[in-house]
Amino acid sequence: MVHQSAVNSLESGPYDRDVLDMWSKVLTPQFICMGMNKGEITIFVAEIYGKIVGFAGFYKDSVRALYVHSNHRGKGIGERLLRHIEAQIVSEGFLKIRLESSLNSRSFYESQGYRVIGEERFVLSKKVSMASLMMEKYI
Repeated sequence: MVHQSAVNSLESGPYDRDVLDMWSKVLTPQFICMGMNKGEITIFVAEIYGKIVGFAGFYKDSVRALYVHSNHRGKGIGERLLRHIEAQIVSEGFLKIRLESSLNSRSFYESQGYRVIGEERFVLSKKVSMASLMMEKYI
């Protein structure tokens, strides 16, 4: 699974093992499908030879998810997914795009023109939360 691979490969990052374990479990295919069925998220996938290697999702003016399988990082897949979502958001009439970023993704989003506007805690369970950053970009 793309999400689990992306999260579990962050061993040396800012989050401890408890956070990574919980984070890798919360975004399941069933959870994503439920959000899609409720109209709460639109998902796009990146494929190589028919295998999903990344996905991204948005709702209104907000990027809700962007993950690339650890074996395919650094190949421009995340950037292309983000550009596609940004184009969709702009086509719906929004001029500002928002997202909540993990600490380890900050430099990626900053390189794409986003800026930090605040800090948050993303709740993963009743006992586990993770530091995150609110970011935005004007188009």
